[in-house]
Amino acid sequence: MKTLQKNPTIIITFIFLVIVYGLLYYFSTKIPRKNPEPETKTAVVPTSAKMPVVAEKPKIATEHCGLSVVSPNPNLPLSFPIAVVAIVDNTKMASLGCSWSVFEGQAGIVDVIDTVTGVVVSSSPFLTKENWMTQNPVPYTATLNQPIVAYGKNLKIRFTESDPSGKLPQDILEFPIVLQ
Repeated sequence: MKTLQKNPTIIITFIFLVIVYGLLYYFSTKIPRKNPEPETKTAVVPTSAKMPVVAEKPKIATEHCGLSVVSPNPNLPLSFPIAVVAIVDNTKMASLGCSWSVFEGQAGIVDVIDTVTGVVVSSSPFLTKENWMTQNPVPYTATLNQPIVAYGKNLKIRFTESDPSGKLPQDILEFPIVLQ
């Protein structure tokens, strides 16, 4: 008699688990996954055909410990507001011997500094709208607005990493910029 009373509970629990695992499988296969780069296919083109001009990927202006700055390029003249774009890619941490720290979706602070006076003329947090808690490369952006303080012609841009642990020194990447 006791085994008959236990069997319905075991059967109901088993059915419940099968339904839960079935739903998990169903939804995990229906959610589209983002590929970091779309697949490219190679086509055989006759030598007499004209080749279309293909846009190149943006060249990296400079990099340090997994932070690769895409824009601004230190070799091109700029004007305010300055759009800053970089990618944090810590997948090469072992070969580089360092990594760029990120905390709560912020990869640090970006400053424009007058190299003669040392005055910070513009500053902005370096943020992402992407999932930053991933092993994949993540893009970060900042906008450096027109400063309200006087500044000279000798400027540099400085990236200071975000590290809440208090570990010093924090990584810094800087390079000169030229305004139009």
